[in-house]
Amino acid sequence: MRSPYIAPLGMLLLCACADASMEAPTAPIDQVAFAPGTGGYSLIIDAIHDLGTLPGHAWSEAHDINQSGYIVGTSQFGADKKYGARAVRWTGPLGAPLNLGALGTWSEGWGLNDQSIPLIVGNTGTDGSAVTRGFRWSPATGMVDLGLIGLTAIGSSHVTASFTARAVSSTGQVVGSADSSPDGGVLGGYLLQPWGAYYAVPATCLTAYLFGTATDVNAAGAHVGRVKCDMTWHEQAFVATLTSFTNLGDMADGVSASEALGINAAGAVVGWAHTFVLPGTGILRSHAFRWTAAGGMKDLHPAGDTISESAAEDINGNGLSVGYRTWPAGKTAVPINKAFVHGQGLAMTLLPGLCGDKGRSKAYAVNDNGWIAGGSTTCSGQYHATVWRVRVVPP
Repeated sequence: MRSPYIAPLGMLLLCACADASMEAPTAPIDQVAFAPGTGGYSLIIDAIHDLGTLPGHAWSEAHDINQSGYIVGTSQFGADKKYGARAVRWTGPLGAPLNLGALGTWSEGWGLNDQSIPLIVGNTGTDGSAVTRGFRWSPATGMVDLGLIGLTAIGSSHVTASFTARAVSSTGQVVGSADSSPDGGVLGGYLLQPWGAYYAVPATCLTAYLFGTATDVNAAGAHVGRVKCDMTWHEQAFVATLTSFTNLGDMADGVSASEALGINAAGAVVGWAHTFVLPGTGILRSHAFRWTAAGGMKDLHPAGDTISESAAEDINGNGLSVGYRTWPAGKTAVPINKAFVHGQGLAMTLLPGLCGDKGRSKAYAVNDNGWIAGGSTTCSGQYHATVWRVRVVPP
């Protein structure tokens, strides 16, 4: 490891671009870098790692990381080339990607738990078919279809025709979304118990249930996502168990859209919610939020910004949240995403990618050790799964 190096953020970006110009996967950027924050708190970036791709692929992204450093994500030929995509597992930031296979022509990895040999979940399908199937993977069993097609979830009246798996808890509970038609029917969240009990969730909103998803679940079985009940105009964020339900609302008028994307062991929830950025104009933007039972929903987005939007994807046990900000497209480009970190006294702070401030980046997950999983653009123009190691330093 190089001698620790502390530099202003601008110097970090130059160093990151220089180090990331090697052949894929690029060498890890392992100097200690310094990103000044507001309020006297600062972000230390200890390392940035390019996780690379499977042979022959040019695009990858990491979607989850557990406390032991195992990582799951997807590798594929290109950003818009799902055919041939494969769910992959890395044993750590320096590990090579392991191809988890597919039950068709493509697969994608989304979640893993904290068991000593982690259980992995994701989705698989066949090119040209609208049917998606969630899977469970372990070294002992390989990839196994969760088997929900043709079943009716407890609390639902709709037969499952297509479904996805998004997250898995340390106790083996899986959450995702199930559809009554592969071409778009009634979409709802579900929770699958390790012994096979299959529930529509949130269970206490089913009498007026219209549409929803489930996106994360913690060890206690608390799960989050979005749902539309008859009291709202739009789908809204929720946190629930099989016996309780809390609609988290929004940050605008109480009936606008929101979605919960992550929950930690203590029950803190993050996601995005609509808010008015210019009072009196009716202009809505999506802002990252953090919700707790004691404090309610708090806007994490930089105050005064009326242009960009943001979403928080995950929160660890120490209150550190990660996600991404999105700036609107210009006349020729797609919207630009930039990964961020927030919490422990630090305001929303952008993370450098594999080529510094060039290109795009997203952060999807963070563990309690400050390892963040996501993706960013390399200096050669490819997009690779990326892991950052960070810590917040008080004044």
